[in-house]
Amino acid sequence: MKKEMTYEQTIEIVTNAIQKDGTGMTAEQDKALAIAQKSLEKQIPKAVEYDGGLFICPNCGNNKNIIFGDKHCVECGQRLDWIGLV
Repeated sequence: MKKEMTYEQTIEIVTNAIQKDGTGMTAEQDKALAIAQKSLEKQIPKAVEYDGGLFICPNCGNNKNIIFGDKHCVECGQRLDWIGLV
């Protein structure tokens, strides 16, 4: 059985495709890959920051709508990691 590709491996492949010269991709395809790369990066959990009673998204800095235990930031979609705060 083939092992599933991780988000990190996928991002590396997409990043390499974007950076290669002469791949024959159109500007639209290149832009689509860049958007896909950013979306994939948000699926890798990042540690929530805590400051003065507020939880802060590590990606966008949102501190108004983060509730303890949320799986994703409601503002930017970043997947959240609560392990350091439990």
